[in-house]
Amino acid sequence: MEDALKELYTKNMDYNTFIEKLRRLVLNEMKDMVEHRYKVNCVISNNLKKDCLAYTKSFTEIGLSEELVKRIYNKDKLSFFVILHELEKNYQNYLINVCLLDPNTIKILKEKLVLEIDGEENTEEDYCGYYSNSYYTSTSEILATRYAYMDIIDLFDDIGISLSEKEKEYIAMQLELNRKLYEMTAGNTKNCVFVNGYDIDFDDYFEQVIYEHPEWIKDYPQLSIEFYVTEDGKVLKRDNIELMNLYRESEYEEEKKYIEYLIAHNKKNKVKIYS
Repeated sequence: MEDALKELYTKNMDYNTFIEKLRRLVLNEMKDMVEHRYKVNCVISNNLKKDCLAYTKSFTEIGLSEELVKRIYNKDKLSFFVILHELEKNYQNYLINVCLLDPNTIKILKEKLVLEIDGEENTEEDYCGYYSNSYYTSTSEILATRYAYMDIIDLFDDIGISLSEKEKEYIAMQLELNRKLYEMTAGNTKNCVFVNGYDIDFDDYFEQVIYEHPEWIKDYPQLSIEFYVTEDGKVLKRDNIELMNLYRESEYEEEKKYIEYLIAHNKKNKVKIYS
């Protein structure tokens, strides 16, 4: 990415050439992120509501607004943060697709599933309040923001383009805010969310929701370590004894580490049955 980015910010070129080079930079980065296993696409449009959009369930397509492209064409360095942020969200979706057993990735998956039923399918009413109150403090948003600001510092340093003091101060302020948000929400295992007028523990809420959606365990096998479906279709959460049995049976180090995490953070040592 460094050479392509340096060319965009140091060389003068006509706008159409710039668009194609920016688009190629984004596509190449996306290809690397998905390990060249999927066809990727980058759309530039003046119809996007946001500067940049990583499509919710996809890791193969990203949209850039004309306005964002113009700001980058005019050498606005901080605008490139937006692209890095959305690329990171695409990468999160890719890690979910390949079933990475990482606490943050699975927390992102759980949040996306809750957002899907409580937000995107109910955009007019947002009936439980989770979508409108939790979007910017979601693990996905917080981590994408953190990595994008860290990357933008490293990238411009690597290509020999200095950030202004004002830009550095802005990034430092955003990273500090991000750190505090992470400690309060994404990095807090007792993280509460606002639902139906009440603050409740996210894990407790997810357990209630997944009871109504046993298909999630089939669609996302990584959830089957923490939950399982009985023969009569009930969703159960494994207790620590069951998790330890899985740990002993597992032949995969990644799976064992995730089971250790679940055991360490399991608040109750009994199977929960929601009826």
